[in-house]
Amino acid sequence: MIPLLTRERSRAFDADWIARGVPGLVLMENAGRGAADLAVARLLRGDAAGKRVVILCGRGNNAGDGFVVARRLHVLGADVRVLTTEDVARLAGDAAIQAAAYRALGAPLHPWEGAGQLASVDLVVDALFGTGLTRALEGAWRTPYAPRARAGRRSWRSTSPPASMRTPAACTETSACGPR
Repeated sequence: MIPLLTRERSRAFDADWIARGVPGLVLMENAGRGAADLAVARLLRGDAAGKRVVILCGRGNNAGDGFVVARRLHVLGADVRVLTTEDVARLAGDAAIQAAAYRALGAPLHPWEGAGQLASVDLVVDALFGTGLTRALEGAWRTPYAPRARAGRRSWRSTSPPASMRTPAACTETSACGPR
């Protein structure tokens, strides 16, 4: 089992390394590369080539992590489709840099239009909400992997596992996570 950091501990971890002089962009690159490599090893059976991967990106730094995963999996031969819930032009800082690096590969971005976009894929990567989220998730986003769940029971039980870039944002030291 892979140990998870709570939202609070993850934020403290990042802050500590940034205070030691490691730029946030380096932390983002390492997180994304590590997540991509772990996804290949554990969820794609050691080979990304030809696998259909959807990466859901929002507007914060978690989206930046998602763009790193997308770039890494693209280079490893996966058929990557990045779905964005926000206008990428609104991204700032490190997330904007990572989005530009992904687009430099000539890879297109696609707007999120609904759960149907998650059908017939080998892997879904959740890079929507990260540790920077300070409000409660509302509506359909309240349940981790809600977009995947809304795709339907048959799709949910398919062979495409969901993966999250960070501990789901709704999880804190004292909250329970999972379907409600």
